[in-house]
Amino acid sequence: MFRRKLLTVFALTVFLSVAAVALLVSAVTRRAFERSEEERTAALVTQFRREFSRQGEDVVRRVGRSRGRKILVAWR
Repeated sequence: MFRRKLLTVFALTVFLSVAAVALLVSAVTRRAFERSEEERTAALVTQFRREFSRQGEDVVRRVGRSRGRKILVAWR
């Protein structure tokens, strides 16, 4: 009887310890993944804004150049 109780307590202790470690590892991994995703998202947003700004400056430059010239359109 005593051995059975001891085995049950030991098994329960091992089970709870493994469960606690699994939950801890899962939480730490989730936080690391979320942080990585946030950094990736921030980098993509920065890249998009930089490219959007560059293309906007390109459009302004083209419009400025075309203002200096007269554009002739031939109508038939």
